Amino acid sequence: DMNVVQIMKALADETRLRIVYLLQKQELNVNELVTILEMGQSRISRHLKILADSGIVTSRRDGLWVFYSIHEKEELHSFLRQIAKLLEELPVIGEDEKRRDFVIMQRTKETTRLFDTLAGNWKHIKAEIFGDVNIIQEIYQILPPCDSVVDIGCGTGDLLGLLKNKVKTVIGVDNSPKMLEQARYFLNREDNTIDLRLGMIEHLPLGDQEVESGVINMVLHHSNTPLSVLKEARRVLKPGGNLVVVDFQKHTREIMRTQYGDRRLGFDSEELKIYFKKTGLIINTEKHYPLTGGLKIMLYILINNLKEA
Repeated sequence: DMNVVQIMKALADETRLRIVYLLQKQELNVNELVTILEMGQSRISRHLKILADSGIVTSRRDGLWVFYSIHEKEELHSFLRQIAKLLEELPVIGEDEKRRDFVIMQRTKETTRLFDTLAGNWKHIKAEIFGDVNIIQEIYQILPPCDSVVDIGCGTGDLLGLLKNKVKTVIGVDNSPKMLEQARYFLNREDNTIDLRLGMIEHLPLGDQEVESGVINMVLHHSNTPLSVLKEARRVLKPGGNLVVVDFQKHTREIMRTQYGDRRLGFDSEELKIYFKKTGLIINTEKHYPLTGGLKIMLYILINNLKEA
């Protein structure tokens, strides 16, 4: 349980307060904290250990990387929110925020650059990862008929072309211009009524409740904030609408990070279920598919809960 004295002791240090302030906004790894705070790794690690021992900070191992975030307890969060207001007065906090935004912007740029370079070869890469499992076909068959759909992180648009057979209004969103270029080339041969939009998955270029259904296919593991991606997807969904989410089950293949820029090596199904609950999405269907090389993917059909909409 929370030990108030320990928590107060842990917070009685400027560096630790700065770390806590940063982690309140989002999960970060040690390297990112080192860059933002401009301190040595051993020093940062020592401060993180004190914060972890006091129960303020929790860590999540993901392959070779360790990510840190604030402990889930609501009373701790509300207490730290008050402290954050006081910390905003410190000039050093403004500097930290600028460097954090820069670090995240660099990372997003790197991912976009990586996908821009992979775009031409994407079909081959997907075949290598998925083998015989045609997840695009699965999504197409499993998605209930509807009037409008958005594919969030649509890549080269393989699913968009299929969805057009079932849905009147099809929108594709991606943050890689090269991927969208490929999609435009691939789709225009068949159909130019598909609406392709350049945008971030955390800030979708769609209005509130614009579409009936949504798809987030193999995209969440690239995001720094999967929960905010789900909340954003829910924002653009009509009440009672469906969201299909597909992603890797937790694995240890570090190559997925080095080659394809994966932020996370998949998800624990329980972890995803907590995210769904927090977002107000109810699970309708859950399916698992084994892939070659020991990887597994999970597919969920979620319903946008009317009561909380």
